Amino acid sequence: MFSYFSISSSSGNPVTVTRKGTGTGNATLSARTGSVSGTVVATKVITACGPPVISGGSTLICVSKNYTFTATNWQTGYTWDKSANINVVSNSGSSYTVTGGSGYGTGWISIKNSCGTELVKKDVWMGPATVWISGPTSVYTNEWKSYEAITTNSLSAPTGYEWYLSPKNWSLYNSYGYWASYNFSPGGYYQISCRATNACGVGTNFAYLSVNATDSYKSYPNPASDILNIETDAAKSDDISNKTAPDIDVRLYDDKGNLLRQTTTKGGTVQFNVSALPNGTYYLHIYDGVNSAPEIQQIMVEH
Repeated sequence: MFSYFSISSSSGNPVTVTRKGTGTGNATLSARTGSVSGTVVATKVITACGPPVISGGSTLICVSKNYTFTATNWQTGYTWDKSANINVVSNSGSSYTVTGGSGYGTGWISIKNSCGTELVKKDVWMGPATVWISGPTSVYTNEWKSYEAITTNSLSAPTGYEWYLSPKNWSLYNSYGYWASYNFSPGGYYQISCRATNACGVGTNFAYLSVNATDSYKSYPNPASDILNIETDAAKSDDISNKTAPDIDVRLYDDKGNLLRQTTTKGGTVQFNVSALPNGTYYLHIYDGVNSAPEIQQIMVEH
């Protein structure tokens, strides 16, 4: 029997048997006359059970909802334990009922033996889901880019997502659950944020990502007083001599939407003479010949 158990003494009555190790199986306890080599007068089969197994409950723990975990192979001297963000509702032997406490994040339920050694542990998630955002942080204006919300822990089981863009630009926004696509116009700094929903509710923790949208065409000087230069080859044209390349349509509008200047090019630098225009704000629209929406730049004229 000594593979699974030890005894306090080989003589006397009664005798105390203690399990040792983590092995499982049966052992036979024998009572003999006189000594350990004496005649067997009685036997008893003792079973060394396997370690406890936690079942039931849930891997997602919400506030104001009870979850009951049960243990198989429960033995006298075993105790339940849990992480600080989980509250105990009841503790009765092999049955353990808990509810959500405070704070989001990972948690756990475990069983320890009488020596305080952890025998088994079950990881859980407490509260609404949390995410982080994956995607480019440097983009061109009028360029579609996709962003993905990635859950920080699969146990949080997100079921929905809410996306936001600041400054707001809803006409150029699409959301498809865990990912969203944005077209940043005009240029500047934007902040994308997202929060997730799961069976515990809508998360209050937002994930944030800062994005810098820059013009893919360079215009200078700005403010302009005489000649406004617009470079189109560096960003859009690999070969400006390629006659099959799409035409780049460059237009200048005033703040009332009136078209003042227009030209087309295969690439290179084009110029607008703005010396006769009054001081004020104007808008440069550049169509790349591929996308229907133009890149829009704000131009100041000062003499």
